[in-house]
Amino acid sequence: MDAKTTAPDVLSEERARVLLMSLRQNSGNATLLSPEKPKPATPKAGPGSCPCCGFQLGTGMMRPLLPVGHRDFGKLMRCPVCNGGDGSYSRWLREHSGLVGEMAGYHLTAWIADAEREPARQAARAFLANPTGWLTIWSPFGHGKTFLLAAICNELVAHQIHAYYQTVPALLNSLRATFERDGGSRFDFRFEELCQVRVLALDELDKARLTDWARETLFELLDRRYRQASSHGTVIAMNGSPRQLNDDWGYLVSRITDHRFRSVELGGIDVRQIDR
Repeated sequence: MDAKTTAPDVLSEERARVLLMSLRQNSGNATLLSPEKPKPATPKAGPGSCPCCGFQLGTGMMRPLLPVGHRDFGKLMRCPVCNGGDGSYSRWLREHSGLVGEMAGYHLTAWIADAEREPARQAARAFLANPTGWLTIWSPFGHGKTFLLAAICNELVAHQIHAYYQTVPALLNSLRATFERDGGSRFDFRFEELCQVRVLALDELDKARLTDWARETLFELLDRRYRQASSHGTVIAMNGSPRQLNDDWGYLVSRITDHRFRSVELGGIDVRQIDR
């Protein structure tokens, strides 16, 4: 006789909401497991998939990490990001974009038009039409690189694509703090998130202080992004031409100047001096 297949026990929407609230209060953030994964699910950032659970949008199921004996141990719940309704997916994308304060309101419609700035705007538009590969924007400070990166992220989020912005110095500091505080497992999970996010916008690349650890970490991240360029997008901003980077950055110059990608100088004047 064939063994009977038992349907998984799925938490009710109300019970799942209460459980999530309890987990977040106790741990700062709920740790969830995909039913198919023996460890925190690696986010799958491919088109049409949820960056949180890895399933097709609207179908995700996850398993809360609970101690044996808990009344809900072993039960499944609908993914609170893509399967939660009430705009939860759009809200999650905004909250996990890395954009804070006024940056959340940067859009290309507010771009200061100028003939020397037009190539960068066109490059951003082209990237938005197909957010894969690498786009590098460079110029002296004050020309609007941060605005452009934030505007790209905002546009992608508005179209339900996960995009994450961060300066490279802040990103490396955060990763180092995570490693020192929580050890390798939490660092590995966060690092994998950065590798897999659909579009990663890295600002102030050439301001990073390259210790041996930072150099190795940044190389691995960018190398992973480079190998996934056909399905993932990476936007980089720096203050000087990529070809002016020193030998420490040789591996990056080779990737930025790959014939498949665009590297654009953002010309014009210091827009911080313009009264808008």
